Amino acid sequence: MMTIWESRLRVDNTDSLPALIRATLRVLERENGRPVDESAIGDWLDEIYAGEIAARWQQEFDHAAAEFEASCIRPLRAFQADRSLEELFYRAFDSIEVLPNDLYDEFIQCKEEEPIRAYELLVPISWGRYHALANEGRILPQERGEPCIVRAKYSSEVGLTFEEWMQM
Repeated sequence: MMTIWESRLRVDNTDSLPALIRATLRVLERENGRPVDESAIGDWLDEIYAGEIAARWQQEFDHAAAEFEASCIRPLRAFQADRSLEELFYRAFDSIEVLPNDLYDEFIQCKEEEPIRAYELLVPISWGRYHALANEGRILPQERGEPCIVRAKYSSEVGLTFEEWMQM
């Protein structure tokens, strides 16, 4: 059973809210109190992302796609790596894969024996986190063709941890 937590705002009195939130509130108010039918969620999203919202989203997508093609795809040439293109790629997805330094030895061994598995040791972090770590001196100098190495511990249970990194 879905219950919408109501506030003073009503769907008919939301002129100051963005169109996406207004459309979402309309659907949620209509469905309030009913059991959630998971098979209907796709239809709800189609209803929410229709009309002006869909047109605005498509325009933003087209702009981003054109920018990506112009700056990343067109300049590509086989066997000519460009570090600035790699940076643009990571920015487009707000993510970069790094190698925790305590997995470096395993990475080097796997790279020789099982290259695909070696790259499974990389951990994604946000672009903002990467720059914060770089500003703290926690990103090690990178050899050409090697992943970014971060001074951090990693465990499969917790992920990357940044405490006590100076002791490494």
